[in-house]
Amino acid sequence: MPLEPREFVALMAITLVMTEASYQFIETPIRTGRALTRYRAWRARNGGVRGPLPVVLATLAIVPVFSIVSMAGARVMPEEVAGNLEENSGAVVTIPPTTVPVGSTTVPVIASTTVPATKFDVFAVGDSVMLGSARKLTSYGITVDAAKNRQVSSGAQVLDYRNKTGELGSNVVIHLGTNGRTTESTFDLVMKPLSKVQRVIVLTVRVPGSQYSDKNNAIITALPLKYPNVTILDWEALSKGRKDWFASDGIHPNAVGQDNYVGFILKALGR
Repeated sequence: MPLEPREFVALMAITLVMTEASYQFIETPIRTGRALTRYRAWRARNGGVRGPLPVVLATLAIVPVFSIVSMAGARVMPEEVAGNLEENSGAVVTIPPTTVPVGSTTVPVIASTTVPATKFDVFAVGDSVMLGSARKLTSYGITVDAAKNRQVSSGAQVLDYRNKTGELGSNVVIHLGTNGRTTESTFDLVMKPLSKVQRVIVLTVRVPGSQYSDKNNAIITALPLKYPNVTILDWEALSKGRKDWFASDGIHPNAVGQDNYVGFILKALGR
């Protein structure tokens, strides 16, 4: 899941503070023997009771190391991608923020009304890959609900809401699965509210170097076997070898890639 530059800087700052604190208050006392001396004094004061302090100290000492390794492996979202997503954020629709508590989660409140809902001609749900092309998609009459770092389960919630409000029309476009491993059962939740939608177009994902994109794509490409209203668009295959279509992260399309992305979807819609 790519981090925006400001998110990466903030996390690195936190990691550096943790590392310095560990060095001053854990690593140095352990190395100089002060920690052991204090522990022995504590045991003496408490009648020789043994405790887990040495193990705890040793564990805490290596936590910052793992933090740095994790941060070093994190993908950072390029500045041009972050800027493009911000520019496109005004072109999307979102679920109304009013919610009611349900256990530890929240669900949208659906207002009761007798006025028939206006159905979307084409409703598209996606993550940041789709968000980057939101303005171009909307210029062709496609209603887009896309968000950064969106998981497949969140997309399922969006579709369930729009189905219950009666806004889904004959065409739905889905591009989810970029931000982590998903499951067949999660995609079943995505498809559950779409049984009456005439045409559901689902795009495969492109995440170079990931360990999950092939697995996610296997789930996606198998959808028509269970859901005959699904059409698969193999974005991963279409864009293979086309580095000139993407920003430096190889995931988010640049201007040229966006044109090909939108054109791919429009062709499937017969537009």
